[in-house]
Amino acid sequence: MWGRRKQDGRAGYTLLELMIAAAVASTGLFASLNMATYAQRGNTELVDATTAVGLAEHLLGTMQAEAAMWVDDHPAATAPLYLKHLPVPPTPGQGSEWLTAGSPSGYAKDKRVGDIGGDDIVFDVGMQQELPSAQRPRFCAHYKLTWVGSELARVEIRVSWPRPHVSLDTYKDCPAEMLDQIANVNSVALAGSVMRNRSVR
Repeated sequence: MWGRRKQDGRAGYTLLELMIAAAVASTGLFASLNMATYAQRGNTELVDATTAVGLAEHLLGTMQAEAAMWVDDHPAATAPLYLKHLPVPPTPGQGSEWLTAGSPSGYAKDKRVGDIGGDDIVFDVGMQQELPSAQRPRFCAHYKLTWVGSELARVEIRVSWPRPHVSLDTYKDCPAEMLDQIANVNSVALAGSVMRNRSVR
């Protein structure tokens, strides 16, 4: 009789031991899920930041291409096709406010753009085929021009998007004020220059 009780005690677990084991396993599982969630969120933010840098570089390249095609006798009828971002004519020594770039339709309430900024410019057809301009519009692109002379301008570009705790539709109209709301907005910045083509066709 005594030997059987001793053997049963060695072979089983008490209810308290099972509860402690379940609590430890639950804590470990919760920590693992929490780490996976943060890792996924960090990966998403890294992808968005990388895409935003590419979008800013693409926007700068677009403006440089516009400036290169801006010749003195450019027909007024076709100028809007090429000079989507650059004012005509420039004002040397002056600059612009923050302007919204790449809006698929200038008067639409939703001014967010996708990976290439909502391009509809004729010299960028190849890029539009690779990355449709309407693909996942979630970024707001702003730029500011400061004309150094009649041919050269300094460009500042900011690409912004809402942080994870902010609704995606909060900044649907891409107001310039969002650039100062760093608690709610992620952003990348890029600076460059554009030079106007002074040749005559």
